[in-house]
Amino acid sequence: MNCWRHLSYNRLNTILNEEEVVKDKSLLHEKRSDNGTKTPKKTSKNILPSDEFHLSILGNGSKGNPRALYVWTNGNTYLFNCGDGTQRMANEHKHKLSKLENVFITRRCVENMSGLIGLALTCQDIGVSHNGLTLHGPLDTDCLINRYHDISAEVKIQTNSYIDYNFEDTDLVVKCVPIYPSVAVENSVKTSKTLSKDPNDISFVYICKLKDRP
Repeated sequence: MNCWRHLSYNRLNTILNEEEVVKDKSLLHEKRSDNGTKTPKKTSKNILPSDEFHLSILGNGSKGNPRALYVWTNGNTYLFNCGDGTQRMANEHKHKLSKLENVFITRRCVENMSGLIGLALTCQDIGVSHNGLTLHGPLDTDCLINRYHDISAEVKIQTNSYIDYNFEDTDLVVKCVPIYPSVAVENSVKTSKTLSKDPNDISFVYICKLKDRP
């Protein structure tokens, strides 16, 4: 009888121990599955707009200097005009091009765009973006780039050309204001002025505003 009780007691302990082991294994499996499916939460740093805005004049278009304005926040970089020598001036001022994705052109001319092809190739080499640079400017801004067929075929540049165009990303809102040229003509008989507009020659004024933080 005592032997039977002893065997029953040992059997009961064995069953309890097996149940605890199974329970521990199921908890471990749940932990592993949670770890496998859980995605990291986005921090407020990735959502909130930048609280800093900086600009640097790389060149004012004088002799030997490009026409270029370099603007950056904590997370993004922008370039306004890209004359010949823009990369050189950016390196001298220790401005990195690793985050540059958007270039804004104020007027379609060689003085504002002659450094664009070289800049785009550099950005592709350092892997800035798979889609390349995005060019913003007046209508037919990409016509000047298409003249360099042999080189531009290897360059990835997306073009947004509109008369009235607004740009917005995580940090900045850019409003484009078109300006049309006017020509004053004086009459020899009676002094008068006649204004004429050429729709193909448009300049853009860019109004930039940093997004408000909540």
